[in-house]
Amino acid sequence: MASRSAWDWATRLLAAALTAWLGWAATMASLANVYAPTDVTAAAQLAPNNGRIAGDLARVQLQAAPQSTANQDEARRLAVAALLREPTAVSGAATLGLLAELRGDLAQARRDFGFAQRLSRRDLSSELWLIEDAVRRGDVAEALRHYDIALRTQAGATDILYPVLARASVDPAIMPLLGNRLLTRPPWTESFIVFLANATDQPEVVAGLFERLQRRGLAINALAQSTLVGKLLAAKQLDGAWAYYASLHPGAERNRSRDPNFSATADVPTAFDWQASRDAGVSVSIQRGASSGVATFSAAPTVGGTLIQQLQLLPPGRYSLVGRSEGIDQAPEDRPYWLLQCTADGRELGRLILPNSAERGGRFAGEFQIDAACPVQMLMLVARPSTAAAGLSGAITQVQIGPRRGVSGKAASGAEKPR
Repeated sequence: MASRSAWDWATRLLAAALTAWLGWAATMASLANVYAPTDVTAAAQLAPNNGRIAGDLARVQLQAAPQSTANQDEARRLAVAALLREPTAVSGAATLGLLAELRGDLAQARRDFGFAQRLSRRDLSSELWLIEDAVRRGDVAEALRHYDIALRTQAGATDILYPVLARASVDPAIMPLLGNRLLTRPPWTESFIVFLANATDQPEVVAGLFERLQRRGLAINALAQSTLVGKLLAAKQLDGAWAYYASLHPGAERNRSRDPNFSATADVPTAFDWQASRDAGVSVSIQRGASSGVATFSAAPTVGGTLIQQLQLLPPGRYSLVGRSEGIDQAPEDRPYWLLQCTADGRELGRLILPNSAERGGRFAGEFQIDAACPVQMLMLVARPSTAAAGLSGAITQVQIGPRRGVSGKAASGAEKPR
């Protein structure tokens, strides 16, 4: 017996999607996109004894006016003739199934569509009807099986089925079975995961699904991971965003910046990873190594702007920023600086102007104060417009902000005190 949750899902899904592909009107609408009446009619005139074409013509006849008794009779005649001429004419069998449903004979419709599927699993309208029928019966597993078949065999099925499947996926009755289906790694897995990350309006639920899939050995596409972190942040679900990110990066700590040596591999970085600027006039490259890397940068003369940045969720308190640079040689007023900014209101929490790299072996250090009114911060390396003919160039080999430990209360040389 179908569970109440499954029945609720079936009801909601039918209500949401009956006119968008899962019901009778949907099936007929799908045929309009697949079968052009003029083309089929012309083909039937050229090959009047071709059973497959006759089956397609039967579909078109029914599609034109499904409630018309005359159209139904003509469609039935064509469908029967199609199967007599060509026993594998799947469109003829499917048309008979639609006619059976129109007259209220659901048992016969199931037999006809079952036969149509045995003839071919590549008939989209048959799979759509079988999905609808499974939903009508509250059989979630069977509906997902037909989703799988349709998505494996029909390229156009993604446009039809992904939106409905994404909406249904957040239901507690659906998610475990959908997860089990995805764990079989059907060919549409990765594209659906990316679609789901983009389409969901419940990113916290999808994050739970992704975490369970990953724990069971299914690698989640990096683009989907980054998109979902962004969705959680946009929804102001800071704890959820951090929890999901931390599940992807064991050992990450919320009270300090990540990847101090630029060694992390991130095909598609999230907001919590180092991100390089793509602004005009600025060139930034994060070159990652097995244990250490480097962020190199350059800017044309008189061009300034953000070079690299990383989002922070640092709790209130006093923090130290330490690191090391290479290749910076600028006049004092042209040197780049680290900026910690409150994302909520744009307040500047402090900045650290970098010394030239020849000073103190390129090492730099400074302090910042974060108050309770600023739960989200952006740490940025900013280039000031250089008056040098060659512009600005240099590299950061190490940088991290974290809780203050044994650092003098006086800001480091070259640093402005936090504001």
